[in-house]
Amino acid sequence: MPRERQPARSTTTVILVILTGLIFFADLQFEFGFATWLPYFLLAIPVSGLYSRRVFLFSVGGWTVLITAKLAIHLPTDDLTTDLFNRTLGIVGLWITAYLLYQHRQLGRLRSEDEQRVRTMLDGALDAVITIDAHSIITTWNPQAEKTFGFPREEALGALLSDLIIPPAFREAHLKGLQRFLTKGDGPILNRRIEVTAVHKDGREFPIELTVMPLRMEGSISFCAFARDITERKALESTLRQAQESAEGASQAKSDFLANISHEIRTPLNAICGTTDLLLTTTLTAPQRRYAEMCAKASHTLLCLVTDLLDFSRIEAGQTQLEQAPFDVRQVIDRTVQLLTHRAEEKGLTLTFHLDPDVPQYIEGDAFRLHQVLLNLIVNALKFTKQGHVTVRATLAHPSKESSRIRFSVIDSGIGIPADQLERIFDRFTQVDSASSRHHGGVGLGLAICKRLVGLMGGRIWAESLAQSGSTFIVDLPLTAAAIPERPHGQENASRLLQTALPLVPSTPAEQRLHVLLAEDSLESQELMQFYFRDTPYQVEIVSDGERAVAAFQANRFDIVLIDLQMPGMDGFTATRSIRAWESAHQRSPTPILALTANAFREAEEQSLAVGCTGFLTKPITRPQLLDALNKYTLSAPAIDSQPQKVGASLDVAARIEQEIQQRRPQFLEHRRKDLGAMRQAAAQQDYEAIRTMGHRIKGVAGSYGFPDIGAVGQRLEQSARARDLAAIHREIEQLAAILVQLDQAA
Repeated sequence: MPRERQPARSTTTVILVILTGLIFFADLQFEFGFATWLPYFLLAIPVSGLYSRRVFLFSVGGWTVLITAKLAIHLPTDDLTTDLFNRTLGIVGLWITAYLLYQHRQLGRLRSEDEQRVRTMLDGALDAVITIDAHSIITTWNPQAEKTFGFPREEALGALLSDLIIPPAFREAHLKGLQRFLTKGDGPILNRRIEVTAVHKDGREFPIELTVMPLRMEGSISFCAFARDITERKALESTLRQAQESAEGASQAKSDFLANISHEIRTPLNAICGTTDLLLTTTLTAPQRRYAEMCAKASHTLLCLVTDLLDFSRIEAGQTQLEQAPFDVRQVIDRTVQLLTHRAEEKGLTLTFHLDPDVPQYIEGDAFRLHQVLLNLIVNALKFTKQGHVTVRATLAHPSKESSRIRFSVIDSGIGIPADQLERIFDRFTQVDSASSRHHGGVGLGLAICKRLVGLMGGRIWAESLAQSGSTFIVDLPLTAAAIPERPHGQENASRLLQTALPLVPSTPAEQRLHVLLAEDSLESQELMQFYFRDTPYQVEIVSDGERAVAAFQANRFDIVLIDLQMPGMDGFTATRSIRAWESAHQRSPTPILALTANAFREAEEQSLAVGCTGFLTKPITRPQLLDALNKYTLSAPAIDSQPQKVGASLDVAARIEQEIQQRRPQFLEHRRKDLGAMRQAAAQQDYEAIRTMGHRIKGVAGSYGFPDIGAVGQRLEQSARARDLAAIHREIEQLAAILVQLDQAA
């Protein structure tokens, strides 16, 4: 107890003792029947509040003794029972009062302790703690709030929060949000952590992390906010982001450099390999043949190394795109094994493969990348196996589970791998036999490429081995069984026209030619279709939009209509509906209408058929596909035999078409460079429809000109524009720019 309060407490004690004595003597002077002991109840109030629990209990006990003392000193003469009852009732009431006062005192003490605890917590909190009432007036402002915002507590309390720390641009939104909560009971920023801008006393704005909670107490509403200055964190995040972008840029530059230099090396190296192979077909002396064979072996080895570098750089640069198409598992494994059988025989090794009967014949995936992985693993096994065997197995990993996986194992009887190297061998530029005197070639990229390709395919690769006891490399891939495809995958690329026997169509008089209406907005697609229709019994009229297509159809008779579904203005869907309505109104039999689109989705096909299209062709379209479709849907057309009448003449037609496409490729690339500028401008203006249209056009025509990578970029641009993903759009635009640069450098 403070010393200055001790004299006051002593005086109070003396007064209370005197009052107790006066009450007792007054009680002695009055006759029974008077409740002269009632003032003890009044004395209990100050005693309970001023003194300790022990003193309070001692006082109540003393008053109890004094109340009963009168009975001992003066016995009543008339009614002892009544007086005894009254005093007993008084004593009980005194103790009940004392108990209630004691409980009130305890509650007050607990409340005081809670308030002190909360005050201590607020004062020691590392976050700024602010409370406001329903009118945005500040009622709590802890020391950390003073440090964070610069306003002292005396200045902050009673001020409007919006006038103190909220920037002018956000004050109206703050007041609207407050009013919304008062009327509707909700708010967009309540009970969640957000980042906002606040104002310091010196006028500067800075970022804070804010959490606001509504408080409902005794019919009133208030709000408690926890704020933290995140200026340093934001600066650190910016620094880390810049460092990451710098590192990614350096990695991208390294990958681009590696890809470019690998490509530059590979171009003359292909010539060396080709001329050396040609040289070996000529008459040579024995020394000359030996030298040429040495040159061929060395150049092919170097070509493999450069190819690995190029593949790895493309994977690291994110330029590797996987295909999803049905393929024959046995065929892929058999082809891979056959490629390396001769090498195995040269070393006296046995190379075999086994396919488990439970493995489906056709699965969905990228056949070429699986072939590449198996090829690398088998080459690696042959390299490190001196005698014995190399076996390839394909089994189901977990056939009992719902999501099965297919497991490919390459087993050899080679030198094996130490246990501490089993994980490290999949790192780039790493080999188990890495000493300077090692006997095996390579730069250690084969397994690294396998690991990354398997990862892209959603699988896992690992090795099991013991030193000097052979190795087993295992690849687990997701298994998706597929139906038998109608045609072998990959025969529709325009770059393979020379390998496809095209029908030789005899010249047909103009009056006997079938009339075709082509509605296509892309000039490049128009030119390509004109190439395809040469030397055919079809006369083509071309329009560039749906409205012109409808007008042309109403003005002339056509045997078949080819209509692009995605065109500016009136699209193919609307134009088809208009044509069908006009035919119905004029009682004309339906003309075959084939929908052309780069959207190879079932929904697009169903939608085109629903509006009245007869058939559906997916871009890029090859000449055989087009002529087959025309044969199918123009029943009055002269039959065009799917088998060539004269192979030589057919190949001349194919070669001529390929030559014209080759001549048009620079123009195609020049159009794409113009598209780059237009897409960048559209991205800056967030014109997603323009980007979607350009992406769709690129997707549809690029494959026909032999640029599948550009077509894939167009498809992703279209998808990103539909999703309004601006970051993805910028990525794909830069990807297109990089492809065009690579094509320029390769030219």
